[in-house]
Amino acid sequence: MLSDGTGDEQRQAFNLLKCEELKYTKNAEFLWRLAKSTKNMAAIEEKLGNEKVKESLIFDAYRHAAQALDLDKNNAEIHKWYAILAGARGEFLGITERVKSGNIFKKHIDHALELKPKDSTLHHLLGRFCFEVSQLSWLERRAATTLFGEVPSATYEEALLHFLAAEELRPSGWKENLLFIAKCHIQMNNYSAASNWLERASRVLVVTPEDEIVQKEVCELQQKYA
Repeated sequence: MLSDGTGDEQRQAFNLLKCEELKYTKNAEFLWRLAKSTKNMAAIEEKLGNEKVKESLIFDAYRHAAQALDLDKNNAEIHKWYAILAGARGEFLGITERVKSGNIFKKHIDHALELKPKDSTLHHLLGRFCFEVSQLSWLERRAATTLFGEVPSATYEEALLHFLAAEELRPSGWKENLLFIAKCHIQMNNYSAASNWLERASRVLVVTPEDEIVQKEVCELQQKYA
């Protein structure tokens, strides 16, 4: 698929979908694919250092995913991409909206897993949620609790279990998932294990623009924890 290929292939997929956008405004299958492709373009712009363009594309992608969800609430891919983009949008919002986005993310990932329990990406995303929640500072957690009541709790150990489940479901080599397994071990002070997982991540072929971003972080962490 072009949308899972190189940067040039992802750009080609995006341009093809944009050309058909007006024709398929009520087609949920089209809209979630457009949301995914727009998110891919945001990753390309991030690699180029164009943060404002990235932000605009993330909000566009979120809008497409929301439109798809309005049309079909029983599609695991739609819930997945709506969750991904709710989370991505949170990067550009304040703490209040970030917590709201996190709750939306968790709700839709859980629902998508009910529909598609052996989806490796969904297990990875649940790991990401646990990882991010584990990193909330005491002050952020207190503020969130004041605003919303009970805030979800999670540990790095829980996050690691989800990333390992994703790895088992997709053993062919997933650079980003391997990176997050390593990051969990770093947070748990298991530096030898982290180094081994970083080495595995570094050997996975770089294909997509997101892979390039991940590879940069892998190399930085290898220098720090070698």
